[in-house]
Parts: sequence; C-alpha cells; structure tokens
Amino acid sequence: MARVLSSDVARRAGVSRATVSYVLNRRADKSISEQTRQRVLRAARELGYVPSATGAALGSGRSRVVLLRDSGRIPSAGQEVLPLGSLAGLLRDALAREVHSWGMTLLSCGSDTPIADVLKHVDPALVIAPAGLNKDETDVVAAVGAALVDRDGRGDPLSDLVLGQLPGLQVRYLAAHGLRRPAYLTTRMPGLEPLVASRRRAVLATCEQEGLPVPREYAVGPLDEDAVSEFTGVLHDWSQAGVDAVVCFNDLHAGLAVAAARRAGLRVPDELAVIGADDEVLGRFLDPPLTTVAPDMVAFARYLAARARAVLDGTEPPDAPATLARVVERGTVPAPRFPDPPRSVEVTYRDR
Repeated sequence: MARVLSSDVARRAGVSRATVSYVLNRRADKSISEQTRQRVLRAARELGYVPSATGAALGSGRSRVVLLRDSGRIPSAGQEVLPLGSLAGLLRDALAREVHSWGMTLLSCGSDTPIADVLKHVDPALVIAPAGLNKDETDVVAAVGAALVDRDGRGDPLSDLVLGQLPGLQVRYLAAHGLRRPAYLTTRMPGLEPLVASRRRAVLATCEQEGLPVPREYAVGPLDEDAVSEFTGVLHDWSQAGVDAVVCFNDLHAGLAVAAARRAGLRVPDELAVIGADDEVLGRFLDPPLTTVAPDMVAFARYLAARARAVLDGTEPPDAPATLARVVERGTVPAPRFPDPPRSVEVTYRDR
C-alpha cells in the first residue's frame, strides 16, 4: 500500500500543502481558521496520514526525536556488571512503538554516558529518564530547550512506580502463604546502588506492614561459583535461625539461592521458599521452576508515553496505573499453610 503523503491530505481538504504543514505542526505563527484546521485534521484522520519525523522537524522548527535515558551500562574491561536482563529492552521496544505512532523517533542512551555528551549530538524535543536525572543533568536538558519526563509529582523517579512494587509483592505473597520469617538476598555490585537501596527499603517496609520480624540480610558480589559457596554457609545459618523463605533482589540471585539451598541440603520449597523478581526466562528452567514477580513493562511504557505526550501537548498528565506487577506462580514457594489464605495478593498467572 502506497504511503499517504501530505499532498494527498491537501487534495482531500482542498488546501495547499503549506497549510497542511502549518496545521499538523501546530504553527502558532500562522493564521489558520478553525474551520480550515478541522478540515485538514479530518482529512488526515480519514487517510491515516502520519508525518515523517524529518518533515515534521523541518516544518515545526523543532526536533521530532525523543531521547530515552535508560539504565543500561557498558561494562569496563575486566569488570563484571550485573545485567538487568530483558526489562530495559522490553521498555525500550514498547516505548518506541508508542513514539513512532506520533510520527516521532525514539533514540536511547545508557546511564553511563553523560547526558551532556549525548545532547551535543542529538537535539531532542523531549527526554524520558524513568530512573530520574540529578539536578546538574536536569539543568543540561533545560539548557537545550528539551522537555523532561523523569519524576512524579512527589519528586520520585517514575521507575519506582513499577520496580518499586516488586519487593512489596514478594513479601506479601510469602506472608499470604504462611511464611513468616523471610530473609533478604541482595547485591553489592557497583552501579546499582539506587535500585538496591530502593528495593531494600520496600522489603523492610512491607515486612513491618505485614507484622513480620526485621529480615536478616546478605549481599553478594559477582554471581560466580564463589558466591554460591559463600551463600551456602549463610543459608545454613539462616535455616538454623528459623528462616523459612528468601526474598531475592532479582531472578539471578534467586537462581543462586536455589543452587545454594541444594548444597546446604535444604529442599525447595518444602524447607525453604525462594521468590525472585523481574521474571527472567532463566527462572523457568530452574529445578524447581522459579516463582517470581513480573513487572508489566509494556503497560509502564504506555504510561510513560501518555505522560510524555501530555508534556508535549501542554495537557494534564495521566494518573499512574494502580498495578504494574503480578506474581508468576511456579514451584519455589509451597502451597498455603492454611486452608483459606488471605487474598491480599492477587495471582494473575500460574506457570506450573
């Protein structure tokens, strides 16, 4: 099917191509009657016209590029960096689809590249930074005249809306299954300090809300054979102290916990429950398969896109979705220890 051109819209609306450009690019410096504007918009809708990013940029005098500052990092030589798995890719792909539907283009850069360096080469209309920018970075974005979407009305990073739900959901799910003495396995890998701190706070807060004791904690470094041996000893001590479940920083750490439990002679889930976070593919192939909590990155991308569009259009931002995470129930958490468990946690997916 041939691409619909602005000349097709002009022909349908009975106006010039210049008028079509002025209307679709919202040129405030051009005097266009409301009747003509509506006729052009109706013709564009009927024909399914999507302006090219280049043409729109030339017509409006403003870039049609949206820059995504994601959490990806390039490892230094000889330094292992904990991967965040497929989450960043899911978010980027879903957001790109939304942005493309506006006739704009999404570019992305990792968090280890100074945004000032990126903005020397890219002139975005908008910067989306779900993990939040610091004050210096915010000033750099403002200096180039780009809009910014990075924090909510309370000043918290927008990524907390989705990633911040995972630890609480982990703890509540365990409590709903009668597991009352969880411990927390986290990471000490560099570069993840904000996320590590955020997830830890959520675990501690939810334990308090559920009336659970303050959990024992342990942080491992690189996920290698030494880490498994190291954590095996920790698990043995935890088991002696009555720990009945391990809340894990993510699915990679949950895999380590399952391996260490086997070495420690603890049967999962009968003697020790393990719950992960992020729903990485590897969890399906553990023995037993990993129970985890999954962030809905597609829904989060749609929310980010709607918020970004509101900024571009000068309208009120949308309300955040109430739920952006779900439990994926597999085999590392036992059946509830009482016949009628409380329904404080809704399980939306079972993959046995």
